Amino acid sequence: MIRRMLLLPLLAIAVVGVARAQEAASSEADQVLKADEARNEVLQKGDADGVARYLTDDVAYANEKGEILSKTQVLDNLRSRKQKFLSFKHDDVHVTVHGDTGIVTGRSTSVVEYQGQVSRHPRRFMNVWVKQGDGQWLLAALAETAIAEQ
Repeated sequence: MIRRMLLLPLLAIAVVGVARAQEAASSEADQVLKADEARNEVLQKGDADGVARYLTDDVAYANEKGEILSKTQVLDNLRSRKQKFLSFKHDDVHVTVHGDTGIVTGRSTSVVEYQGQVSRHPRRFMNVWVKQGDGQWLLAALAETAIAEQ
């Protein structure tokens, strides 16, 4: 009987701890999604300086052509209009957070012009965000791949 009386408060503390951890993870996921959406907004506009605010200095951007682009290359492509968005749409978006790393996955049906070629086919993307010491989330890696026709 005494054991049960001692066990109940410990169980209650454990349940509260799990609930708080889930709430914190949800809040972090919301922050990652908000950063991802804000970057998408300036990206759609072709605002290279706006995009730069959301990228780590060593970001790796793997585009659907298989190229790995640096931050400088991504920003230069936007500034020179080598890359521009003719339409922009993401769906099936999911966010997971593991400590100071957030992963956003989804499907893009955006129409993108890159180096004079227009891409209209759907793509899957994965954006990897890292939380900085000041609490800001920055994009460290992005990968896109075409969705195979079925």
